[in-house]
Amino acid sequence: SEEKKKVEELAAREQSLLDELAEEKKKVEESAVLDLTLADEKRNVEESAARERSLREELSEEKKKVEELAAREQSLLDELAEEKKKVEESAVLDLTLADEKRNVEESAARERSLREELSEEKKKV
Repeated sequence: SEEKKKVEELAAREQSLLDELAEEKKKVEESAVLDLTLADEKRNVEESAARERSLREELSEEKKKVEELAAREQSLLDELAEEKKKVEESAVLDLTLADEKRNVEESAARERSLREELSEEKKKV
């Protein structure tokens, strides 16, 4: 009876230890799953960071292109303004030239008229 009691106590103690071992095993498995999940999350974060860096680099390149295009546009606008100024100056010169030509023609016409008058006066004399 005493032996039976000891055997039962040992069996109960063994079962208790087996239960503890099963609990520990379960915790280890859960920890391993958490470790894998953490590793996956870490990899995802690293991939996201790499994508973000890549996108930032692309954005930086695009900004450079936009700045270069803006500078080129400004350069072309400046050239256009210069050309417009030259055209306006040319138009003013054309008008001035036309005025001078008209003045010369009017002077020539007055000169002819005066020569004719002079010729008429000479005939009278």
